[in-house]
Amino acid sequence: MKHPDGMGTGVFLIGLTGQTGAGKTTVSKLFSENGLAVINADETAKAVVAAGTPCLRALSQVFGQAILLPDGQMNRKAVAAMIFSDPVRREQYQAIIYPYITQAIRESVRQFAAAGHRAVILDAPTLFESGIYRFCHMILSVIADREIRKNRILSRDPITEEQAEQRIRAQYSEAFFRSHADAVLENNGDPAALRQHAGELILRIQQETDLYHNHLNLPKEEPIMDQKENLKALKESLLTQKKHAALVLDDAQIAQADAFCEDYKVFLDRSKTEREAAAYAAELLEQKGFRLWKRGDAVKAGDKIYTVNRKKAIVAAVIGTDPLDSGIRLSAAHIDSPRLDLKQSPLYEDSELALFKTHYYGGIKKYQWTVLPLALHGVVVKKDGTVIPISVGDDEGDPIFCVTDLLPHLASEQVKRPLAQGIKGEELNLLIGSRPFRSDEGSDLVKLRIMQILNEKYGITETDFLSAELEVVPAGKARDLGFDRSMIGGYGHDDRVCAYPALAALLDTENPQHTAVAILTDKEEIGSEGNTGLCSAYFHDFMKDLSAAFGTQAHTVFANSQCLSADVTAALDPTFADVNDRRNCAYLNYGVCMMKYTGARGKSGSSDASAEFIGKMRSLFDNSGVIWQTGELGKVDIGGGGTVAAYLANLNIDTVDVGVPVLSMHAPLEVVSKIDVYMTYKAVAAFNAS
Repeated sequence: MKHPDGMGTGVFLIGLTGQTGAGKTTVSKLFSENGLAVINADETAKAVVAAGTPCLRALSQVFGQAILLPDGQMNRKAVAAMIFSDPVRREQYQAIIYPYITQAIRESVRQFAAAGHRAVILDAPTLFESGIYRFCHMILSVIADREIRKNRILSRDPITEEQAEQRIRAQYSEAFFRSHADAVLENNGDPAALRQHAGELILRIQQETDLYHNHLNLPKEEPIMDQKENLKALKESLLTQKKHAALVLDDAQIAQADAFCEDYKVFLDRSKTEREAAAYAAELLEQKGFRLWKRGDAVKAGDKIYTVNRKKAIVAAVIGTDPLDSGIRLSAAHIDSPRLDLKQSPLYEDSELALFKTHYYGGIKKYQWTVLPLALHGVVVKKDGTVIPISVGDDEGDPIFCVTDLLPHLASEQVKRPLAQGIKGEELNLLIGSRPFRSDEGSDLVKLRIMQILNEKYGITETDFLSAELEVVPAGKARDLGFDRSMIGGYGHDDRVCAYPALAALLDTENPQHTAVAILTDKEEIGSEGNTGLCSAYFHDFMKDLSAAFGTQAHTVFANSQCLSADVTAALDPTFADVNDRRNCAYLNYGVCMMKYTGARGKSGSSDASAEFIGKMRSLFDNSGVIWQTGELGKVDIGGGGTVAAYLANLNIDTVDVGVPVLSMHAPLEVVSKIDVYMTYKAVAAFNAS
C-alpha cells in the first residue's frame, strides 16, 4: 500500500483523472451518488482565479491584461487558446496556478475530514501535471477512444475541431494514464458497463480505505525505503526548510524579478537624495492617476491620492471599498540615505586647492568615503526664496569630486589610528578645484575662481550656502553585480530598495478592500526627527484629515490597521560571518526578510511585533507565493539598529519590519539580490490586497 500523507488529513485520498472527453465527470457523479465525498478540482481552479484573487493577479502580472475581461474576471477563452497552443506558456500558467489549487484542495479535504469522511475522491484532470498525485493513496484513470473523446468535446464546448485536437494533444497519452493508475475505467459509450465497473471500484475503495485506517492504527515495522521516505516527509512537515530562492522559482519568475529591478535601478539613479526620490515618486504617482489631495477635498472608494511634505516625504493612498475605520494597510519606508552634507560655510582654500567642508549624515564608516568619484546634489535657496537645483557629477561629461587620502608611504602615523578614526570627520573635505582667478594680487584666488564659476552658472554667492541643502553622494549609476547579474551594486539601497517596492506595490493596487497607504519618509538615518521625519505629526495629520472625510477618527482607524515597516536588514557576509547568529540572520537570495524585532541589546528601541500579527503575515506571504525569511541585525551583544516601525506601532498599529537583506549596508556601494527586491514588492502587493 502507498503511504502518502493524504495532505496531512488522515483521509484516504483517491485521485480520479483521465483523458479530456473520456467521461470523468460521469464517473465522478456515480461515486457521489454512492455516498463518496467528491472534490471537483475544475471548480476549485475556477475559484482560485476569480476576480481579485492572488492567483489571478499573479497570472495577469505574467501574461498581461489580455487574460482579463473588463469586469476583472478571467477571460477563459483567451487563456484556453493561449495555453493549449503554446507549451511554454502552458507551463508558466501551470506553475502559477497549481500551488493555489493545491492549497484550496487541501482545505477542502480538511473540511471533509472534520465532517467525518474517511475517504475523498479528488476529481482532477491535471492530477499529474499539478503534482497532487503525490498526496493520493489510489489513482483511477478514465479513458476512451480518441474519436469518441473528440466528439464529446465538440458537443460540450463551443470550439473548433482543431482546438479540440489541440486539447487532446496537450494531454498525456492513453498509455501514460494506464501505466500510472491503480485502476482504469473504459468509457466508450456503454452506461451499464460503466456503472457496473464503477460499483466494483467503490467496493474496492471501501476495502482499501479500511486497510488504510487499520494500517494507521497498527504499529509495525516498515520497509527501509518507506522509513526513509517517511523520515524525509516528516522532516519536511515538521522542520523549517530554507532554500535559495533561485531553486524555488522557475525561469519565468526569475526573469520577472530581473525585469522589475530594471525599473528599480532607474528609481535609484534618479533618487540620489530624499528630494529627488520624492519628486520622482510624485511623477510616477501622477502617471498612475494619483492626484494631490488636501484637507477638505472630496474623496471616495477607488480614489488615488497623495500629499507631499516639504518636498522630502510623501504619503499616498488608494481608498478601499471597506469603511476606513476597518483599518488601513500601511507600508512605510525611508528615502534618505547616509551621505556627506556640506556645512553652512563650506567653501575654503588651502595650499591653492579649493575644498568644501562636510558633515556626515547618518551612520557611516568615514574611511569608505575617500578617493571615490563623488557627485553633488541638492538645492540652494536665495534670500528672495528662489530655489536653485544643483546636480553635478552624474551626467555624462560632468566633473566629479573626491575626498583625498594619504599614500601608504606617508601614512605610518595614520595607520596607527583605530579604524574608526582612520579618517576623522573634519578630514572629509571635498576637493573641488585648483586653478586660481587670474590675478597677481590677493589671497584665496582658487576659492574666488570656484565662486565665480558657481555664480555664472547658478547666480549664487558664497552667502547663499547659508540656506542650502547640498549632499555629497557617490557618482555613477546602479549596476548589475556578478557574472550572473543576480545582484545590484549601487548607492542608496538603504532604504530606497524598500521604498521603491512599497511605491510600486501601491501603484499597482486597484480597488482594495482596505485603504492602502504608503509613506516615503525622510530623516530615518538620524532618528526620524524633524518635520519631515516620522517622529513629526505629518502622517498623523494626514490620517486625521482623511478620517474626517469619512466621518471617523484617526485613532479608530489606527487601532484596526496593519503596517509593514519596509526597511533593510543586514545579510550574512561570509567574510565577516562572526557578527551573525547563522540560525537567525538573513541571507541574500532567500527572499524578503521579516524581523519581529530590531533594536539593540535587550531589544531597546524595538516595537517587537506580536506573535499574532507575525502569524497573520506568515499566512499571507505563504498563500501569496512570497518567498520570505526571518532575520535580525547581528548577534545579541553586537548588533543593533532601529527603523520607523516603533513610531508607527506607537500609534496603536500592528507593525512588523520587512525588507531587503543588504551587504555592505551604509557603504557608498551597497549590494542586494534582485530576487529579494522583487519578493519585497510581492509582499507589499499581497499585503495591500489582503
